[in-house]
Amino acid sequence: VCPWHAPGLKIWHDAATWPSGIVPQPDGTSEITLPPNTHVLVLGCSLPPPSAGFFKKIIIPSSSSLVFADEPIHLRVSDIEVMQGGALVIGSEECRTSADISISFVGSKSDTSIKKQLLSHQGSSVDIHGRRFFPTWS
Repeated sequence: VCPWHAPGLKIWHDAATWPSGIVPQPDGTSEITLPPNTHVLVLGCSLPPPSAGFFKKIIIPSSSSLVFADEPIHLRVSDIEVMQGGALVIGSEECRTSADISISFVGSKSDTSIKKQLLSHQGSSVDIHGRRFFPTWS
């Protein structure tokens, strides 16, 4: 089963996914923590266009995961932190994504709280499996 077809995924842009009932917006100040024990699916239509702004930080707690669909997606964020037991999933070894997915780390140099990083704590998982390219020469 491809990660984006796993049962029990909650959709990012569905207000019911979020305890507050409000879908996070990329306003440059939002620090988002995924709900506990929740596997959240980001679809191509989940995020506004890159010109709309960026998320300050996305935290993936233990027992939660952020899964990207096999669709064109552009996430603009300053920091992503994957806590012990959490997971960031873009494809799998058995089911690679073929879509153009990009994560741009953005932010002002003057804001010292912005690290522009993907921080993966010990015991967390970051799986990124895209198209396999083969040499075009012989």
